[in-house]
Amino acid sequence: MSTRAQDALAAVLFRGLAVLRALAAVFTVSYVAIWWGALYHPRPWALVVPGIVAAWNLYCAVAAARRAPPRAVVVADIVIGCLVGLTAPWTVPDASVGDTSSWVLLAVLLAGMNAVIALRAVWALIAMVLLGAAHLWPAIDYRPQVLTSTALMLFVGAGLSQATARLRRVALEADSWLAAVAGRARAETIAVARARADRAHERLLHDTVLNTLAGLSLGGAVATGAADSETLAQVRSRCRRIIALVEGSLDGLRTGDETSGDPDVLLDARVAELAEDATTDGLTVTVGFTRTGQPRWPERAAPADRPSVLTEEQIPADVVAVLTAALREALRNVQRHSGENSARISVTRWTDGVQLRIDDDGRGFDATRFGPDPLSAVPGGGDHHPEDIRLGITRSIHGRMADVGGWAQIFSTPGLGTRVELNWQRPHSPMVPPADATDLRQSYERAARRAAGVAVVVGVSLLALPAVAYRGLSPPSVAALAPFSPAVSLVLWLLVAALATWGVAIIWRRPLTVIEALVTQGSTVLLVLAGAAATSGGDVISIYNWVAIAAPALLLLPVTVSRPWKQWAGGVIAVVVTQLVLGLGRVGTAPLELVRLIGTLYGFSVMQLFIAMIWPALRTTAESVIRAARLDAELDAGQAAAAAVRRDRARRLARLNRDVLPLLRAIADGLADPTDESNRRLYAGRARAVRRMLAGSGGRAGPLAELETAIDAAEARGVVVTLQVAGDFAAIPRDARDELVDLLSETLEGAPPGRVTITLLSGGAFGEGYVSYPATVPPPGRFTGGSDQPAKRVDTGSRSISVDASVEEGTAIVELRWPLLPPDPPQPTPTDERHQENPNRGKTANVPCTRTRDVAP
Repeated sequence: MSTRAQDALAAVLFRGLAVLRALAAVFTVSYVAIWWGALYHPRPWALVVPGIVAAWNLYCAVAAARRAPPRAVVVADIVIGCLVGLTAPWTVPDASVGDTSSWVLLAVLLAGMNAVIALRAVWALIAMVLLGAAHLWPAIDYRPQVLTSTALMLFVGAGLSQATARLRRVALEADSWLAAVAGRARAETIAVARARADRAHERLLHDTVLNTLAGLSLGGAVATGAADSETLAQVRSRCRRIIALVEGSLDGLRTGDETSGDPDVLLDARVAELAEDATTDGLTVTVGFTRTGQPRWPERAAPADRPSVLTEEQIPADVVAVLTAALREALRNVQRHSGENSARISVTRWTDGVQLRIDDDGRGFDATRFGPDPLSAVPGGGDHHPEDIRLGITRSIHGRMADVGGWAQIFSTPGLGTRVELNWQRPHSPMVPPADATDLRQSYERAARRAAGVAVVVGVSLLALPAVAYRGLSPPSVAALAPFSPAVSLVLWLLVAALATWGVAIIWRRPLTVIEALVTQGSTVLLVLAGAAATSGGDVISIYNWVAIAAPALLLLPVTVSRPWKQWAGGVIAVVVTQLVLGLGRVGTAPLELVRLIGTLYGFSVMQLFIAMIWPALRTTAESVIRAARLDAELDAGQAAAAAVRRDRARRLARLNRDVLPLLRAIADGLADPTDESNRRLYAGRARAVRRMLAGSGGRAGPLAELETAIDAAEARGVVVTLQVAGDFAAIPRDARDELVDLLSETLEGAPPGRVTITLLSGGAFGEGYVSYPATVPPPGRFTGGSDQPAKRVDTGSRSISVDASVEEGTAIVELRWPLLPPDPPQPTPTDERHQENPNRGKTANVPCTRTRDVAP
C-alpha cells in the first residue's frame, strides 16, 4: 500500500520543526548576548556548548526543511540533547539553571519533539524520559523552576505525540482509502478499456470480415459462371487487404483507424479520400467544408475561470479516426440500403467542435428503431439482413462516436431520404479541487482540533499544580486583593478551566465561529491582566504568574486551529503586547529578568506559529496528495488496461486465425474458388456465426457466443457437437471466460470428425466442464506432452482454469475447472491414477443440466 499521505504528513511536521530550530538558534544567540558580561565574557569556554547547539539547530533546520531526517540524525539529536542537559550547570549561569527561559530547555525540548515525530511511540517515550532525566538531574537543587521546566517539556512532548498519533491515523486511513479507490479505479479503467476494445473489435469484424463473408456468400460479381480473371483478382486483393487490416489491428501495429500528423488536415484529407473511394464504387459524392471561427453554441457562457474559445482547438487524433470510420460506414449504408447513387457530405468546423453530415435522397427508413441502444428493435422486411443494418448503425456509428465523447443523430423517414450527423464537442472541465481532497482536508482539520482539545484539557489540568502550590507566595500588586491572596490563584484557575472547557466542547464538534473566537481572545487578555494584578514586581514573568505565561497559549489554541491566521493573529498580538507592556513596566535590566521576558514571549509566539504553519500546510498537502495519487492511479490503471487490451487482441487474433481468416487467406492465396457453390455455403455459414457472435444472440453456442465461429468451423470438418450447459455463465470472471472459450475452441479444432459432447456447469465465479470424443491420444496442442504417453493427465499451466486431458478406454476427456484449484497430489502410477477419484470432481456439478443442443449440420 502506498504511504503517500503519511509521508506528506511527516514532511509537513518536520518543516514546522525546522522553523522552530531556526528560531531556537536566534534565541540562543540572544541569550548569550544578554548574559555576555555576567558569564560568557569571563569564561569563554562556556561558549562551546551553546555554539555547538546553535550550529546544530541551523543544520537540522536546513536538513529537515528538505526531507525527513535519517534515523542516525534523530539519535544524534537525542544524544546532544541529553549532553546539553547534563552539562547545564557549567554552561548557563546559576540563576538560569533549570529555568524555563533557557536555551538548554529549548535544545532538550526540540530533541524530544524530533523523537516524537520521527520514532515509534515506544522509542519516542524512552527518548523523552531520557531527555527529561538529563534535564532534571543536574538541576535538582534549583527548585521550583526545574520542576516547572521539566514538566513543560514532558507536556509538550506528550501533546505533540497524541496530536501526531491522531494525524497519522487520518493519514493511514487516507492511504488505505486511496489504495482502495485506486484499486477500484484500476478495475473500472481496465473494464472500460476492454469494453471499448470489444466494441472496436466488433465494429472491425462487422466492417471487414462479416461484410466480406456476406458478400462472398451472396456471389455478386463473382457469381458462378460470371467471374472473369480480373474480377477474381479484385476479390483476392480485397481479401488480402482485409487480412492485413485485421492482423494489423489486433497485433498492436495499428488500431485500424489511426492517423498521424495534423488531425484537422488529416480529417479533411480522409473525408476527401473516402468520397473518392465511394465514387470509384459507383456512388456520386459531393463534399463541402465550412469553418466558422466561432464556438458552436456561443450562447453557452464559458466558466468564470475559463475564457471563451476564440481560436480553433485541434481535434484529437482518435476523434479523427472515429469520425472517418463512422463516415465510411455511413457511405457504405447509402450504397447498400438507400437505393440511391448519390450522397452529399458537409464538414462544419467550429472552434470547439466538428460535425460531419451525410445526406441522401434514397428510400429512407424508420430511424426511430435504430437508436444508439444495442437492444433497439430491428425492423423487418427489406432486401438486406436486418441484423447487419442494426449492427452497422448501432455499433459502427453510434458506438464509435460514443467512445470518444461524441454523438450521432440519424434523421430518416420512409421515402424521404436520410441524414446522418456525426458530432464531437470539446468537453469543458472546470478546474476545481477534487472532492476527495476536501474530505482529506476536513479529516485533518477535525483531527487537529481534537488533538488541540486534548492538549488544552491536559494542560489546564496541569496548571492546577502551580495554582495550588504557589498561591500566596507572591503578594498581589493590587492592594484590594491582598486579603484574598491565597484564594485568588484558585479562582483564576477555575476561570481558566471554564473558558478552556467551553472552547474544547465547541472545537470537538466544529470550528469556532468569529464571535466565539473574539470572546476567547478577549477573555484571555483579561485573564493576563488579572494574573498581573495577582502578582507583584518581577514575579509577573515567573511561574508564580502562571495565568499570564502559560495559560494564554492553551486558551488561544482552539482559536488557532479553527480560524484563518488573519483572525487569530489579532488575539496573539494583543496578548503579546499586554505581556510586553506589563513586563517592561515591572522588570529591571537584570539579565535573568530580561531573558525570562524574552523567553515568555518566544514560547507563546512560537507555539502559535508552529500550529499556524502546520494546519495550512496540511490543507494544501491534502490536495497535492490526492492529485498526485490520482495521477499515479490513472497511470497505473492506463498501463494495466493497455496490457489487458493487448492480451485480448492477441486472443482475438488467435481465434480469427483459427476459425475465420483461413477462409479469406485461402481465397487471397488462390487456394479456394469463391465462385464454388460449396465454398459459398461455407462462407454463408461462417458469416451467420460471426453475426450471431457479434449480436450475442446466444445461438448454437448458448451463453458463450464467442464459440459460434469455432462450432461452425468444426461443423465444416464433419464434427457433430452436442452442447449441454447449466448455471450462470454471465458471472464468470472475464479472464476465465476468455480462457474457457479458447480451450474449448482448441479442443474442437483438434477433435476428429464425429460426435463431440461438451458439458458445462457453472455456479457463477466457479464451475467445471467436460469435453469428450472418441480418440486414442490426448488432444493436440497445449493439452498434451507427447503422443508417447497417451493416457497421462496433463495440466496446461493455465492462469484461470485447471485443465486435465486424458484418454480412457478409447475416449478423450478434457476436464475444465475454475477457479484454479491446487493440483492433485502425485499418484504412484498412471494406471492407478485412472482409477483415482478426483476429490475436486463434482464440487460445482450439483445443478442439473437445463439445456441440450445438437448442433450438427
